[in-house]
Amino acid sequence: MDYYETLGISKEASEIDIKKAYRRLAHIHHPDKSTGDAGKFKQITEAYDVLSNASKRSSYDRFGTTDVEGLDALERVDESFAQAPNRKKQQVAMVESLVGAVIAECIADRSKTPKATKELAQRIVNLIYGD
Repeated sequence: MDYYETLGISKEASEIDIKKAYRRLAHIHHPDKSTGDAGKFKQITEAYDVLSNASKRSSYDRFGTTDVEGLDALERVDESFAQAPNRKKQQVAMVESLVGAVIAECIADRSKTPKATKELAQRIVNLIYGD
């Protein structure tokens, strides 16, 4: 269910617009009225409950849900993606450091080149796959 669609408003609607839409629709669909529809009234009330609360509305706009368990999982994924650039930078810095150390070692002792290259490859694989 799209809460904005339920209330017949845009995503840019102000708090006043949300309240007006809710009151208008709640008046029409209230279960005590002859034209009332309890199911529709419940949807309208749920939409208003979320969109009239700044925190819930922000979560709904960001994740499309206000389900706490679902939000926790989505926030963890979102944080993981937010941290990915930093993690990537750290990995790149570590690889550059390893490559520099291996090159320095190879220059100092050319007999270690094959072994150092193999070790470098293994370290890079470990960094990438976290082993």
